[in-house]
Amino acid sequence: MKDPAGRKGEDIIRFLRQNAKMGIFGRFRPYYHRENGERTPKAAEGWTTMKEKRKIGPVFSAVLTDLALAAIVAGLFLTLSFFGSGRAVRAAGVFGGAVYTGRNTESVALVLTADWDAASMDELLACLDASGAKITVALGKNAVNASPALVRRIAAAGHELAVLAGSGGAETVLEDAGRTAELIESLGAERPKLLVFAGDGSAAKRAAAKLGMTAVAGTLDLLCVRGTAEEITRRAAGNTNGGDIVLCAPTAAFAEALPRILEYYSGLGLTAGTVSGTIYD
Repeated sequence: MKDPAGRKGEDIIRFLRQNAKMGIFGRFRPYYHRENGERTPKAAEGWTTMKEKRKIGPVFSAVLTDLALAAIVAGLFLTLSFFGSGRAVRAAGVFGGAVYTGRNTESVALVLTADWDAASMDELLACLDASGAKITVALGKNAVNASPALVRRIAAAGHELAVLAGSGGAETVLEDAGRTAELIESLGAERPKLLVFAGDGSAAKRAAAKLGMTAVAGTLDLLCVRGTAEEITRRAAGNTNGGDIVLCAPTAAFAEALPRILEYYSGLGLTAGTVSGTIYD
């Protein structure tokens, strides 16, 4: 730093210490020199006066505050745009790159997940048809490959099709999710925009971002592979709120519990619906 007044030695050190305390948020300190034994502020040549600094300080502060706010707004916009899915997510439950809940508090999103065992799917679809409920069905690559007719039936019934993320490393999850989405589309259904996952889901969230899909976790997992129909019903009845995303599986116990769960939701004034109907504008 140049010493404007040309001081040497100790005066230079004192000069540096004093000027190092100057900030950009209006907390400017003048350069002091002694005159008749008194410390008085003096603006050295090439430096603004104290009065001018007090005018400039708030301007710097306002500019930096505006930049910080702009950065926050931009971050929120990117989060709400959510990986280029084409529609804005109403971000009640966006966390860590995945959607956990929605803002539509008049709806509960049911997500029926299937990859290997879908023995009770026919019974579940019949129950949903009878009630008029349209839900989200997330299928893994094995289920899609094994039963193209099931994919067509689900789509024809008006349910939303999603991809169920598989296991494995990031590249495997990405490749499987992309191929499953393509296969579903090739069977005459709308290309899935949702990638449903369980657990940590790090690979699934990265895959969703690369595929232009929305990564979806769940608010509540009914753990349909465990317990009886009564136990599954209690899990739903005691823990569900409007806007929740509820994960379930096509087991015999859940097929038995589903009519009671739908009745319970109806009694609360809630509609069983799709994930998109819960999270999207």
